[in-house]
Amino acid sequence: MNNPTFVRAIVLGRHLGLSLTWLAWACAGHVTQTSLAQQPDLAERARAAKNDYYPITAEQVSAARATALKSANNLQLWLKTNDDGGTKWKQYLHWENLPEALETESKSNLSKLSVVYHQLNTDEPGLERAAFRRLAKSLRRYIDLASAAGKKNLKNQYTKVTQGLASDLSAYAEHPTPRLEYSIGRRLGFIHGLGLSPELHAAVRDRHGLPNAIIDVSEKFLSAAVSGNIDEVGDVRDTILGTAIRGTSQTNGSVKLQLIPATDRAIMEVASTGKIVSKNLGYNGPIVIRSTGFTDFTASKRVEFTDRAFRIMPSVADATTRTEIHNVRAKNSGPFSRLISQVGGQRVQESKLRAEAIASRHAERDIRIEFDKELTEEVKGLRRQYRDVFRYPLLRKGAFPQHVRFSSTTDVASIEVVQAKNDELAASGPPPPINGKNDLRARIQQTAASNYVTTLLSGATLSESTAGGGGQLDRKIPQWLEDLLGDLDVPDNEQDSEAAADATTSAKPSDRPWSITFRRKRPVSVEFSDGQIKLAVHTARIVSAGDRFDGWDLLVRYKMDPQNGGLLLTRSGDVDVLPTNFDPATGRGLSTRQVGLRSNLIKVINDLTNQGDGFPKTLEIPMIELAGELADVGTLALEGSKSENGWLTLTWNLP
Repeated sequence: MNNPTFVRAIVLGRHLGLSLTWLAWACAGHVTQTSLAQQPDLAERARAAKNDYYPITAEQVSAARATALKSANNLQLWLKTNDDGGTKWKQYLHWENLPEALETESKSNLSKLSVVYHQLNTDEPGLERAAFRRLAKSLRRYIDLASAAGKKNLKNQYTKVTQGLASDLSAYAEHPTPRLEYSIGRRLGFIHGLGLSPELHAAVRDRHGLPNAIIDVSEKFLSAAVSGNIDEVGDVRDTILGTAIRGTSQTNGSVKLQLIPATDRAIMEVASTGKIVSKNLGYNGPIVIRSTGFTDFTASKRVEFTDRAFRIMPSVADATTRTEIHNVRAKNSGPFSRLISQVGGQRVQESKLRAEAIASRHAERDIRIEFDKELTEEVKGLRRQYRDVFRYPLLRKGAFPQHVRFSSTTDVASIEVVQAKNDELAASGPPPPINGKNDLRARIQQTAASNYVTTLLSGATLSESTAGGGGQLDRKIPQWLEDLLGDLDVPDNEQDSEAAADATTSAKPSDRPWSITFRRKRPVSVEFSDGQIKLAVHTARIVSAGDRFDGWDLLVRYKMDPQNGGLLLTRSGDVDVLPTNFDPATGRGLSTRQVGLRSNLIKVINDLTNQGDGFPKTLEIPMIELAGELADVGTLALEGSKSENGWLTLTWNLP
């Protein structure tokens, strides 16, 4: 029964990334939403929320500080259990800022606490522990309240925020854009930080906080990875009714997978049926028994997937054994060997039914052990990947999805995610339906992409200090993303002839140091519409050849085309740039100074791009090649791609 076919369903999750990183998100049918016409007007709620204001009291601030201090003390107790007494952690967190800064309120102390808070929300292994997360949460609460309590015009600011939120919500209902998504989220974060108007915050989250990332894996795909034949030889070692049995066995059978419907978890059941034929010799006292055993068996095991745990349920096995006794003989020759053989043969026949029943139970036991042994390590490995690639990195950064739900039907295994923090929006409606069946499908709403990228690039700097050295990011990114970027194909002949001619007569921009520092609050906005992927890279600072540009957005669009089983992204035109706070929809123009800076920056960015240091003209995302034990399942070829109304839909099929 030692056959890897039993566990290939579990291995499949690993090769698909479960980075889901991501295995699968729920179907459109899983999302329920009251029609917009039946919901109270959010804009009116926001306008009325100005009446919810009340001053931040000293008692509130004091209570928040006490909670933060308690969290710090609890963490310190845990740190003392470390081998070094927590010295390394304290150095990393700048712990020296905590005690004094939590004793008294001052602007400088809040700045010190902000440094600690920032360190608590980095992708440092270990920060996912509950003690660190409690301290981060309590510090955030205290910093928000203490900062607000010191503002004399807080009421006026709160009124402006709520009225601005009302205007944004009205505009978003008519025409949702990434700019409005960010503005609404920022205003919500301000309100939530003060602890005011909780009903308004909940209402907006209820309307604009639906699952924004959905991936489904078909049962057909899972079955292709798991289903197979068993054909193996093994040893037989057992003891039945005092008889020591030794021999060899031949096992033949099949393994299949099926999905079990569940709304709060994904359930896979692996089932096997087959026959075991064994050639045996039994030794009991003075006799030797030569026999053949025939065992028919069925076995099954369920694995349940939730965000909190991947559970392996006890195996269930049923076996029926019958034996054919070929002969019973005395172990040693002698005057009584014939008598011994006759008496032994009679006793063997008398106990045959009982022995077969015991053999059946032993077979069931052995099959259950094999199922447990084979699946346990694979499920543990899959859980480690889900934890290390998806769950822990987001927990460390305080950005773990507010909602994660695995589910399964008879056709697909799925997971739905709401990737959004308290100051971010998610989807406002169900995902687009997909006609037909696919082996793998992903539906990603633009808020999920923007929110996730924020956790990766917030405040990061991308730079190149030496020509040809390639841009270097000042922080690590997930391994799965590095692997994906490594698979992208940028054609070598992309540079156009005009740019190549210019490069031979002047110093190339890539010969000079350059750096781009992303904005902390929203480094990148993603928009899925009109069959394109539209990116707005929000920079805090761009430096190139000694020139510095502060607060500019880099705008680029890519058209999508399925090609050769993969996806070809083709840039539409040159990269455009605009000041970060400039909204063309207002009808206002740029100042004379901004026009000049924009002209210079456009040249800098497009020169860098033409030299291979910017946004490539084309990107080729290849088909999904399955590796290892899944290589013989086939290759996932992209069948369809669609970008419209804020959703990116991708579907793949096996050959």
